[in-house]
Amino acid sequence: MPRSRCNTFFAILLLIAFALPAFAQTSTPSSVWNSLVDDFLDRELFPNSPTLATQIGVHDFDVKLEDLSRNGIERHIAGLKKFEARTVALDPKGLSQMETADREMLLSAIRSELLSLQVIRTWEKDPDTYSAGAANSIYVIMSRNFASPDDRLRSVAAREKQFPQYFAAARAEKYSEDLYRDSA
Repeated sequence: MPRSRCNTFFAILLLIAFALPAFAQTSTPSSVWNSLVDDFLDRELFPNSPTLATQIGVHDFDVKLEDLSRNGIERHIAGLKKFEARTVALDPKGLSQMETADREMLLSAIRSELLSLQVIRTWEKDPDTYSAGAANSIYVIMSRNFASPDDRLRSVAAREKQFPQYFAAARAEKYSEDLYRDSA
């Protein structure tokens, strides 16, 4: 996914996440909504976008790299569809006006990501997805002082060890020269 599109998608999700109360104490529609968003961030967004997690200050995934293999993309699509269904199933009637708007933004962001992954398929068509992604995964670690330089360097090394597999996924897509000739 192009960097600007990725940043827009995740900025919307972050607005939703930070608008949530820290703790929900009862099983109200709001607490169900808060739980859904927490699950989405913890189980779908951050694990599938470790570079973004690092960029926004979530450091649980600093040693991981995005899985842009066909199987990784298919797992991500399945996860997004699961969260789309959960979000649709959540009746907005019991939510506040802000939560209802956040619900719509989350649905739109999920559907946008699904469109990108399933229809536009830049991960399959644009080799720069991989080279820019690898470079950015290192940049977000080294450009911020969230940990000691040694700790950040260990995270960089862990990500770099995944580069051969990461770039193998790019080669597996066998980009067509015709695709680029047609667009010129």
